[in-house]
Amino acid sequence: MNRMSAYLIVAAGLTLVACGNEDAASGGQPGGALSGEWTLVEATVDGEPFDLSAERAVTLTVDGSDVSGSSACNTYLGTVAVDGSAVQFTGLGGTEMACEEPLMALEGAYLAALDRVREAANDGAQLVLTGAGVELRFDPVQPVQPSALVGTRWVLESVVGAGGPDGSVSSPVGDPATLHLDADGTVTGSTGCNDFGAMYELVGDVLELTELAHALVGCGNAGAAQHSALIAVLSGPASISIDGQSLTLSAPDGSGLVYRTEAGPLNPERTAAGWWLLRDGTSDGEPLAIGDHRIRLGLDGADTMTIIGADGAGVVYVDERPTG
Repeated sequence: MNRMSAYLIVAAGLTLVACGNEDAASGGQPGGALSGEWTLVEATVDGEPFDLSAERAVTLTVDGSDVSGSSACNTYLGTVAVDGSAVQFTGLGGTEMACEEPLMALEGAYLAALDRVREAANDGAQLVLTGAGVELRFDPVQPVQPSALVGTRWVLESVVGAGGPDGSVSSPVGDPATLHLDADGTVTGSTGCNDFGAMYELVGDVLELTELAHALVGCGNAGAAQHSALIAVLSGPASISIDGQSLTLSAPDGSGLVYRTEAGPLNPERTAAGWWLLRDGTSDGEPLAIGDHRIRLGLDGADTMTIIGADGAGVVYVDERPTG
């Protein structure tokens, strides 16, 4: 599991002096309107264009004097002061998570380019930040309708340790860790290591799971730690917040889970994976006396089946039938 700890990027040499629109983008309005959410669509440094074909977008959000965004791999925060067409970014800081290339190279180039920005302008709908040898062009982000809590398949994005936003943050490991709340009051998901199932109650913005059952298949050290962290948050009442396509569950001790809506179609080989609650059944033509008992069937998509009874006891079956 990659650990993410707070770090500080000091933007050195950003004492900027307003100098009219001499270096502003051609046709732009000096100073421009910075406020809003922006996605980097074109960037050039010293005549070399950025490769923006990576999966993760580079973004900039300006809310008053507060600045935040994604630098391709990590998130960053800071402040901005505007004096005419001159801009000054200060107190830039963020997270430190290792990513594969080309994300790390893109992140370093983008943050270095921000250090050299001296002017801001609007060119049509675009925001243009310029400096000596630097031009960064952003498109406005169209508003995203919040995803529905119920009926959406959520995929874990990060785990927040106790202490809230100032606590440790880690990225997920193992298979995709998912969460799905159904309209019938059941919730199913995976910790990335084991599947789980439960009933849920939603009162205001507080989510509480009951009758939580989960498989006990062994995991590696990182997977076991993530499993324990997720079960700990899910076992108690958690406040929820949805921001666009992001869902955050926050426990009373400050720990939490951040999910995003799943992108792309479901893998057809795993559509049956998850926890299923027995509703009715027959045996030799006679209906089963299920009553108030809750019996769950767990399929992990890897030829393993888990059955959890109403008392929490369970058994795990492995398919040993020959293949081919």
